[in-house]
Amino acid sequence: LSLSADGSARTFCCWYLKAIFFSIRAARTDNHCGGSAAGHLTIQLLNSIEEWQDFPLQQKQQDLPPMPQSHQETMGLYYRRATTFQKLCHRYHTHTLGDIIFAGLGRLCGSQGDHKGSSKFISSSLASLSDGQLRTLLHKLRLLDENQDSIDLRRLFEDRSFLLQVLTDYLQQPKNALQELRRVPIFCTEKLLWDATKIPPNHSSLLMPSRVLSLPKLSSTHYLSFTDYLWRNFRLL
Repeated sequence: LSLSADGSARTFCCWYLKAIFFSIRAARTDNHCGGSAAGHLTIQLLNSIEEWQDFPLQQKQQDLPPMPQSHQETMGLYYRRATTFQKLCHRYHTHTLGDIIFAGLGRLCGSQGDHKGSSKFISSSLASLSDGQLRTLLHKLRLLDENQDSIDLRRLFEDRSFLLQVLTDYLQQPKNALQELRRVPIFCTEKLLWDATKIPPNHSSLLMPSRVLSLPKLSSTHYLSFTDYLWRNFRLL
């Protein structure tokens, strides 16, 4: 978590996390965390790592630290990805993937925040492809290596739901952090005040047996951007 939030180390850390499909594999295990305090904290930690992993930054010059991207620059990046995906579909599956080829870029990228609708559309539109054809298409997009040596990853590559999740994760534009901040209440709500995994009780007898508390506040003296600064202060990370 600290590496993914650090401006100098996050480039290598995030590339490694994406190479092993960390966020996708972690999301597939969320259902096994249960409703315990430890499970709740695990999900909170994984969500934080995923958010920092997708934090909009770009390396403009090799000698300088990454700079924050504007919403327009981020949207342009994901639109270019969707365009490349459409070109490959047109080249190799012209007669079967017409819905994908002629779809609007916003629909593929979930630009309006409708990620569920975008995922459902992509999944239904690719139903005509076999698992092998879908895997080859992702290989051509350089999202995975069909000749992977890792047995665990090769097993995952046989799972169609995993392949679809890799594709949607690549195409879908992250939510605008500033727009999300506008929805965060300035003062604590009752839901937060009575959540013992985030705010511990004032008496030791009220603590849960597991004694699992919220994530420690990061003792960082620098932030990725002003948006990151606001996020950490609102969420106490």
